[in-house]
Amino acid sequence: MPKKIILFIFVTLLLTSCSLFKNSNGDDHSDQYFDIKLSEVAADRNAEYSGLCWYENNLIMLPQYPSYFNKILGYDTIFMLSQDLISDTIKRKGKRVVAPAQIKVINNKAHELLPGYEGFEGICYDGEFFYLSIEYNATTNQGAIVKARLSEDETELEILNDEHLILDLPSNVFNASYESIFFYDNHIYLIYEANGKRINRNPIAKRISRDFQTVEDVAFEAIEYRITDVTAFDEKGKGWAINYFFPGDLDHYLPDEDFIPNNYVAENNTEIGIERLIPLRVMENKIEYDNSRKPIYIKKEKRDISYNWEGVVKYHNNSFFIATDKYPQTVLRFLKTK
Repeated sequence: MPKKIILFIFVTLLLTSCSLFKNSNGDDHSDQYFDIKLSEVAADRNAEYSGLCWYENNLIMLPQYPSYFNKILGYDTIFMLSQDLISDTIKRKGKRVVAPAQIKVINNKAHELLPGYEGFEGICYDGEFFYLSIEYNATTNQGAIVKARLSEDETELEILNDEHLILDLPSNVFNASYESIFFYDNHIYLIYEANGKRINRNPIAKRISRDFQTVEDVAFEAIEYRITDVTAFDEKGKGWAINYFFPGDLDHYLPDEDFIPNNYVAENNTEIGIERLIPLRVMENKIEYDNSRKPIYIKKEKRDISYNWEGVVKYHNNSFFIATDKYPQTVLRFLKTK
């Protein structure tokens, strides 16, 4: 075979393999993606990043156990990537090591609120305070939300332990809690992780006033698999959620028929796992799947490896940052869709 033809075939295959999403018609759903090289401490797989959010133009990265870093740094910590670092790493497409700022977490007594503490799961910011959701083991069948305040010099996050709420869980699914949290229309919203038809007969979210004085149930659409984090929601009530399924959770999540469009059966199914972002919208008394937008399927690097995506924020021009919780390792990924 002539060398020119071989070169053409090689380049074609390379370009095809670099597409993030591809449907059965051959249409790309993304222009690019790359993983960000984090500094050694921030890249520790035991960080177990469980939530991302924006603080002004800075990216907050929430470890499930901020106290894990006490033995490394001498204090509990979360991490923050500045706007300048974000812009630079996108420009360089992840080809440099990025060292997030370390924010000391003080007065962290979340483990004392309920027995069976299993760490922080979600974080959001309302322009003044941070709100963090906390998971406890199945024996309590409860979760919690706590308020926190960042110091003026942005070096310390103080947990305001007296300002917290204990919340019953809507179902009793192994290792599931209020995994996602966001601020919208002057309220805090919490989304439970497991909402499938066979495991949660009455899926709900919680709508909570900023002073924690009012707590309301809001209907949530019966969506299969896990909801592990959400972006902020815009003024029209539109946002995105990570919708993830690990094949090893089959007995816990008992997935029913999935109504969300999926043209990627060869790449995403219950045998090898589901990894996608799905569009949601907030209605007056309901949070539902937004069928005016298409889901985004995350390309699987290897068919036999599931990436436990548990953190997401939306960036400019239909792009996102997503982060894993420990498996297969710590990954902070930038992806851009058309």
